[in-house]
Amino acid sequence: MNKIKTIAISVGLSVISLIALSCYQGAENGGNTHSLYMMKRLPDNSQNPAPLLILLHGYGSNENDLYSFEGSIPSHWMVVSVRGPHQKGENSYCWYDIRKAGDKMIIDAKQEADSRAQLIELIKELTNEYQVDKNNIYLAGFSQGAIMSESIALTHPELVKGFASFSGRLLDEVKPLVIPSDKLKQIKSFISHGTEDKMLTIQYATENLAYIRSLGITPEYVEDATGHVISEKQFQAFLKWLGN
Repeated sequence: MNKIKTIAISVGLSVISLIALSCYQGAENGGNTHSLYMMKRLPDNSQNPAPLLILLHGYGSNENDLYSFEGSIPSHWMVVSVRGPHQKGENSYCWYDIRKAGDKMIIDAKQEADSRAQLIELIKELTNEYQVDKNNIYLAGFSQGAIMSESIALTHPELVKGFASFSGRLLDEVKPLVIPSDKLKQIKSFISHGTEDKMLTIQYATENLAYIRSLGITPEYVEDATGHVISEKQFQAFLKWLGN
């Protein structure tokens, strides 16, 4: 379990330098035939069709970080870890660029929308290519990956059964796209955050929880006195939530 902590910390540290760095398009597909580059673990076929877990990394990281989760996910699940489409350095990718203006973080809205569209297309590709249960698809992400996971689940509840957000938030730019519906109320959600998070403060979690509850969704919420990381407590709670 210490491995999980180390991975989360390495992702968090990469986020610190985001203000001075910009992403650029250029994630090589490496022979991958899907919309986005990914690592995958196929299910053991004990449950057919299989539930699907899609993992999304944070800013400045890559698909290898959260893929370490796969060893803790039951073998009947298909697990996919996706690489962000915008490259900012060697083995360093993001879903959209960010810059700071005063106390505000300004996102590249076009990149965010394009990445969201690519992830939605990837979900459709996976359900067509593999024996995946279309009614049992979950997204889980850390930091910027958490933002993407929640955004897709809330704007396309017909595609996703649930989402997990580790140290994330919901973008104001996405809220107008969220349309309250009965399908939305059926979304399962897991949110975790550290009270000592300096990158995305605990206030984001408080506001996010209030917004999600206003949509008729009852999230599972875990917080502890950690920073911009995925702690052991958070990860174990996530595994329990996913199992339920």
